Amino acid sequence: MRKLLVLAVALSLGGCAAAVQRLEALSGASITQDQVDEARNSYDAVVLAPMRRYALLPRCKLGQTFVLDNCHDAKFLKQMRNIDSTVEINFGRVQSAMVNGNVSALQTAWQILNSAVSTAKSQITQNGIR
Repeated sequence: MRKLLVLAVALSLGGCAAAVQRLEALSGASITQDQVDEARNSYDAVVLAPMRRYALLPRCKLGQTFVLDNCHDAKFLKQMRNIDSTVEINFGRVQSAMVNGNVSALQTAWQILNSAVSTAKSQITQNGIR
């Protein structure tokens, strides 16, 4: 009922395209392409660039650490690659739901994507990778 009221108000405010934009803004149901692009750029800068530099370091030997010996831990690198794979899959799901106009799938994919990106960013920060 509330959505119908919002739709009626939005339609009374102007043309169809403007009404749809207002409706999406009022209901919080839309994620824009700009938001997806911004999330991708942020992820690339904050996670992928530092992980690439980290991966290029020599592998840590037994007893060595990244902080002291400037090397990478193979187990951590594998964990981050798995997280990256999850993020990439969910960027694809967000894009697909956006193209198909599936609002509920878009919202779900966006939430999962943000969770995965947050996990990746926190792992980068916790491990001191820059």
